[in-house]
Amino acid sequence: MLENSKLRDLIYLFLKSIPKNNYYLFLIILASFIIRVIYVFYFTHYKTYLITDMGNYWNAGLNWYNEKGLSRADWMPWTPIFPIYLSNLFKVISFLNLYDYKLEIVLFLNIIYSTVSVYFFYLISTYILKNTHYSLIVTALYAFNYIVIYFNSLVLTENVALPMFIISVYLLFAYSESRLITFLNGVFFGLAVAIRLAFGIIALPFFLYVVLAKKFSVNSLFRGILFALGFFIVIFFVAVENNHVSQGKYKGLSPHGAVNFLIAQCKAPTFISNYKGYVYSLSDGYFSLEKDLVKQEKIETDHPIYDQKYFYQLGIDCIKKDPSTLIGNFIHLRALIFRDLHPSFLDAKGFNYFWHLTQYTVFFMVLSLGMFYYLFKGSSEAIISNKPLLFIISVLACTVFMAYFFLPASRYFVPVYFILYLLFFTIISHIKDYKQQFINYIRTLVLVYFIYLFFC
Repeated sequence: MLENSKLRDLIYLFLKSIPKNNYYLFLIILASFIIRVIYVFYFTHYKTYLITDMGNYWNAGLNWYNEKGLSRADWMPWTPIFPIYLSNLFKVISFLNLYDYKLEIVLFLNIIYSTVSVYFFYLISTYILKNTHYSLIVTALYAFNYIVIYFNSLVLTENVALPMFIISVYLLFAYSESRLITFLNGVFFGLAVAIRLAFGIIALPFFLYVVLAKKFSVNSLFRGILFALGFFIVIFFVAVENNHVSQGKYKGLSPHGAVNFLIAQCKAPTFISNYKGYVYSLSDGYFSLEKDLVKQEKIETDHPIYDQKYFYQLGIDCIKKDPSTLIGNFIHLRALIFRDLHPSFLDAKGFNYFWHLTQYTVFFMVLSLGMFYYLFKGSSEAIISNKPLLFIISVLACTVFMAYFFLPASRYFVPVYFILYLLFFTIISHIKDYKQQFINYIRTLVLVYFIYLFFC
């Protein structure tokens, strides 16, 4: 064995050999990994969190692992890809004789995925900010975001899909001119969407970036087609699998997307489907709290929740009946920030304090986005030429667009926190050139706030 002094010398030489910026990045990633491990396994009661969505995913994975197949309760509310992922993990864990620790292993993998995504977040930030110091600072802030760490203690799709999404964004920026990697990235991002369907609309900005990031040409269009081909191959097989597990009853990707649309447009806090003895209920906490926004107390139906055409039509009928709904939807977007997080476990150390701190931090970053008016006005050419920046802005826009028509929820906004950090630091990096505009913007916000207090 090496003597302690020799071991210390080796560690010192290793750390000294790391370039300075990479050294700081290494420390950030290592610290974020350690904090995640400590928090998840020592400051949460993770074993009691297998309820609601987490419990349903877990039980569906166990059913698939035990070759029982997926019941209606498993496949009707969710796509089956995540339970299939869990079941295959269980097989590997069982082969290694570690089955009794399967929950701990799943959560530890969540931590690894999340830590890896911090590294790729840093790489993405170098394309956006073009400043190593800013990249290190914003990476440190994102790496220690409480809610991102808290999610690692939960068996949820975000823990797998969000790191895949972040890695896919990096591959898009770094290899948009490689045909092979662009095709494989389409497959990779398709898998992220298969696990977390809310990412689906973001495929459009991906495609446009591949085609338009450099000069538009036949080659760039061909690469875009390759990305779309890889993406839709995965989506096709997911649809086939959905059809298979539902025994031909359901064709598509999202079994209950139309139900979310219906509730959002008809402003009903409760939805109940009673179809051939299977009762599925969905209660939306936002409308339950905002009683003045409720337009009908309950929606009851004997149609299955996967009857997409039927429920979309009901939602459209509500809009036709009361077009002011489309204006009210803007008000509901506040739920992306100021709404109880689902799932919330108050026994998780520091949850109450850090969740409220996160809400106000996110709100502050969202407010800061108004400064982009001055950035575009003052240096439009520099902003427009920064295609990675335009890409992440379009991703945020797509997320808000989906929340406008479907149920807005804080959980749906968590996956784009990394984009808010990048946009906020883009503003910070330009603030020295726009000091007076920044002061004017703050004055305007304060004025609007006091006008709001006076009238409301």
